[in-house]
Amino acid sequence: MEPDGNDKMNTIHFEQVEFDVNHEVSSFLLKLRENYKKKQASCTFVSNEFVDILQKCREDLKEKVFDILQRSAADVEALNQLGLSETFSETEIEKSFSFFKSQKNMEKYVAEKGTFVEPVEYVLGQDNASKKDHTMQYVPVLETLKSMLKFDDVLGEVYSGHEDPSGDKLRDFCDGSNFKSNMLFSGDPESLQIQLYYDEFTVANPLGTHVHMLKFSAVYFLLGNLPPKHRSKLRMIQLVMLCPSAYVKKYGLTDVLTPLLEDLKILEQDGITFTKDGHDYNFRGTVSFLSADNLGAHEVGGFQVHFNSGRICRKCNIVKNDLKSHFRSDSVLIRTCEAYNQQADLASDNPGVAGVYGIKGPSVLNKLQFFHVVEGLPADLAHDLFEGVIPVVLAEVLQHCIAEGYFSIDYLNEKVQYFPYAGPDSTNKPTMIFKTAHNIKIKATACQAWCLLRMLPLMVGHCVPQDSKAWASLIHLSDLTEYSTTPVVTKEIAETLADLIETFLSEFFTTFPHVTMKPKFHYLVHYPELFLEYGPLVNVWTLRFEGKHNYFKQVSRATKNRKNLCKTLARRHEFMQASFRSCADFLGQDDLSHSKGGLFPLRLLPEGIKTGLLPLVGPTESVYKVDKVQVCGTWYRNGFAVIVGSSLTEYSYEFAEIECCFIIGGEVYFSCRSAIETEYVTHAHAYCVRFGAILSLVRRCDLHDYYPLPMYEANDMKVIVMRHFVEF
Repeated sequence: MEPDGNDKMNTIHFEQVEFDVNHEVSSFLLKLRENYKKKQASCTFVSNEFVDILQKCREDLKEKVFDILQRSAADVEALNQLGLSETFSETEIEKSFSFFKSQKNMEKYVAEKGTFVEPVEYVLGQDNASKKDHTMQYVPVLETLKSMLKFDDVLGEVYSGHEDPSGDKLRDFCDGSNFKSNMLFSGDPESLQIQLYYDEFTVANPLGTHVHMLKFSAVYFLLGNLPPKHRSKLRMIQLVMLCPSAYVKKYGLTDVLTPLLEDLKILEQDGITFTKDGHDYNFRGTVSFLSADNLGAHEVGGFQVHFNSGRICRKCNIVKNDLKSHFRSDSVLIRTCEAYNQQADLASDNPGVAGVYGIKGPSVLNKLQFFHVVEGLPADLAHDLFEGVIPVVLAEVLQHCIAEGYFSIDYLNEKVQYFPYAGPDSTNKPTMIFKTAHNIKIKATACQAWCLLRMLPLMVGHCVPQDSKAWASLIHLSDLTEYSTTPVVTKEIAETLADLIETFLSEFFTTFPHVTMKPKFHYLVHYPELFLEYGPLVNVWTLRFEGKHNYFKQVSRATKNRKNLCKTLARRHEFMQASFRSCADFLGQDDLSHSKGGLFPLRLLPEGIKTGLLPLVGPTESVYKVDKVQVCGTWYRNGFAVIVGSSLTEYSYEFAEIECCFIIGGEVYFSCRSAIETEYVTHAHAYCVRFGAILSLVRRCDLHDYYPLPMYEANDMKVIVMRHFVEF
């Protein structure tokens, strides 16, 4: 039986509440396959098992019912005529599982529901020998946007916006100067902000024999109208394009990005139109920026794609040999859209001048009316700072400390290995540090390098003299890293960051004059102005986008498919997105979760906490208490510190330690012990805090900063290392 949305036989009513069997069963199997990256065979197996179990349960129930009727001398024949036997016939749930065990049936049903966006295959060319088509997959951006905007919560965010009401703080791109100077965004704040991302990734062993056909170029996008707390969820990242990197190299980005460009031109000029609840809506939009690593950004932007000489910066005209002479952006010539256009045209006509300007030719994205690469390719903290500057500085400082005899490499590795990492730090635990005959090797991911920078002063800082200039440069790097990762920007913060960067670069290259200044060190110089243009740089970095690659890698391993893998990955991804779009709301599906919770009597709580909770819980005399709670992807748990306030006059924070967590009416509250003594230790780049015994009730949304901080022990005090700068 093929499911039919209008067939009453497929809808069960429980006390006037409709239960759509086909929708629930298909959603269950789809989520099983996509959210857990399983083969279709797994869904078929589960469906068959469900049918067998339900059939056995039904037959067992039928046997028991008829046995009772016969023993009670009931007229079984008469009851059968009234439909008793039909009551025990195959149920709609069994029929639904039997139908949807077929991949074709399930995918056809989901596609007809309108939540699935079908990827389109484009032929780029043909292999001369085998005559095999070279293809790529494109997921129509306009259709994806329509599927998102049909949700009330997404549409509400587009209309309401999330600009800072005071105008003094920059919390997102919509608060920056690039947004305000964009003719489309400034004239129509409800225009759709398309945040693109471009990168390459490999789904197999990078050392394998056929890896060239398992390396893909991908374009993703985020809807920038959504606040950062929602954009951080992986399911918000939408697939745009998937193409073997070998084809991108052969045919060029212009051919590969043409389908996307055509849709974006329509979005700029005519917009997208759709009907929702009887009302017609139309939204225009354009690209707000494109995030990428430096190589990807230069490739898309038409800039030179090597960094060993010439004009290595997409933001200014500095040349590689002059990097050590300019530690502030006001001392270099900044690129402009007008100059770029002239230089790109010259380079296009005469490739020999490309090296003069650092531009190979015009970018395909500049064909858009409201976007230009000079104003749309922000720096990336992950590649510049975490994977570039931090490992180099750590290696030089550690090499110096070991050479001076402050500690040995074995002592350092022992500290790294056995340090009591807590919370997110334990997830990003650094790896062992290697020492060759001449230098130190730091092999770490972006987050591991960040974690090592933050934790290193706690590990070995006590071994280093207070007047060490090498250690001072490390502490200055920690300072500028905190400022660079701040989630809220002001003009004062940008000015302070500029001073910190200049101080760090001057001190580091004075202390270590033999170190070559790589371009990634120079890119730091532009961070203050990028703050004012784009808002916080953590909102434009590539870290979260790179997390999306893992989905495709896992699906590739699970399916073991190598025939037209692009098509398989694109379709599987869109079916996964369809499973999310099948829910009632799109944004709040996983905003709040917890572990190990239960009702707790108010009378057993301390008096101060009980007094604060009574007005919230009413006459129930109990409250829902949990060990840890997750809000918009951030975990809060007992023993973590939070910032509940600050003192601008004393430049200090008011810390509190979470004793327990409560959930009341969808709101999260903490029972906290306030700090009675706080001291900042510069040499350790950390706060030493002592907490009192008095408990107070704090609502999560009233915190001075959202991020919970793990604490470490030092004598009789707790040590707190900041993750990012928080405004006083």
